[in-house]
Amino acid sequence: MHTYTHSGKVPIGGAIVTLLGGVIAAVVGGVLYAYAFHWLGVIWFLRVVFAFFFALLVGTTIATLANWGKIRSALFVTLVAFVCSAIGLWVYWGAYQWARQGPEAGLHAWSPGGLLDQGQDLFANGSRVFKKSVVRGWPLVGIWIAEALSGWWLVTMLARSDAQRPFCEACERWTDATKGLMLFAANGHEPAWREVLSGDLPAIAEFPLARGAQPMTVRLDLASCPSCEQSSYLTLTSLTTTTDNKGKTKTTERALIVNGVLTAVEAEFLRQFAQQIKDQAATEATGNDEDDEDDEAETAEL
Repeated sequence: MHTYTHSGKVPIGGAIVTLLGGVIAAVVGGVLYAYAFHWLGVIWFLRVVFAFFFALLVGTTIATLANWGKIRSALFVTLVAFVCSAIGLWVYWGAYQWARQGPEAGLHAWSPGGLLDQGQDLFANGSRVFKKSVVRGWPLVGIWIAEALSGWWLVTMLARSDAQRPFCEACERWTDATKGLMLFAANGHEPAWREVLSGDLPAIAEFPLARGAQPMTVRLDLASCPSCEQSSYLTLTSLTTTTDNKGKTKTTERALIVNGVLTAVEAEFLRQFAQQIKDQAATEATGNDEDDEDDEAETAEL
């Protein structure tokens, strides 16, 4: 089964809006992050929270605008995330100088010389990282590098959160996904899955539906264009749920196929099959309820 790949098209209008929106979010987030870092520097937990919200603001802004702009290039989104992360970091360092010294620091705070002076000052005198701990020198540089890399990684992951969503080129719109159209009691290693992945979709009838909580299942997702029947895609994911010694559950996902290309007939078969299973389950539930009522009536007569 062939899988979907983006066309790589980047509409000019969408590209401009995504880049400008990401830059604005990075500037606003960088200023807020700098002042929050300065005021709450002794509370390390809040520093982590503000770093996360900075990345959340920039990353989700890029993802939202890239979706709106119909950008079908994961590479372009990654480049925008890198540029905006760099701008946000630059704004953060200049704003941090203002937070420390006040507006008298001037625009020099954002110049290469101003950034170098601040870096040398913190390198020599240190920065308070934890409540009673001041870090200086190369260990502080290591923290800066780790902070920059983790921030860029998180911004990029958030910006690309919708990167696998198929796009219908015929209708110029994104597909809508039905997640969990069917859930099977299987582990994904069964031989019959090879038949399904080769295009023999009726082979899925060999697998029983998952009922209740089960440690190993396979989820079937279907993405389709809401305006036509030309764009339909199948995703199969193996889910393994484990429980640790503390009783906490963890679910691990393994993709069997992501966005396998379907014909209109194949997509309709999956929808009808899912509806048939749903109707069957409803009938069984109704029958069980009637049996329970009969049992209660017989007990009452006795």
